[in-house]
Amino acid sequence: MTIELLIGIGAAILGGIVAFFTANKVNKAKADVHTEQAKAKAKAIEHEAEILLQNSKTKVKELELEAKREYEEKGKQLQKEHDQQLLKLQQKDENLNNLFKDELKNITHEKDELKKERKDFERQSLEIKSLKQEYQVKMNEAVEILEKSAGLTKSEAKEVVLKKAEEDSRAEIAH
Repeated sequence: MTIELLIGIGAAILGGIVAFFTANKVNKAKADVHTEQAKAKAKAIEHEAEILLQNSKTKVKELELEAKREYEEKGKQLQKEHDQQLLKLQQKDENLNNLFKDELKNITHEKDELKKERKDFERQSLEIKSLKQEYQVKMNEAVEILEKSAGLTKSEAKEVVLKKAEEDSRAEIAH
């Protein structure tokens, strides 16, 4: 029994050692599997992160291009509005210049007309003065003639001449 007991103990120890190494090997294999799985997961996560980063970069570029396109479009629109406003201002300026030129022509024409009318007025005024002097001379001659021929005084002769002139004027106005 001792041998058997020793054989049993030896076999148990040997079985324990084998079991220990086997368990150790199995644990190491499991650890290696877990390590490989963790490495694979890490690689998958890293790959996913790279894809997300690449997608983010692509999205940023798209947003930059869209912003640039909108900026250029807005710039073109503002330039177009500016050009239209500038054209309107140039047209208004041209219209005002034409209006100014027309008004200047009208004023110049009116000034010339006024000068002409003033000259006519001065000429007529001189004619009236001349006619008045001539009338006075003739009136004096008529009074002298009446004084001498009719034997009237100067005031009586004047009165006769004035009545005659008044009658002649009324006759002319009636016709």
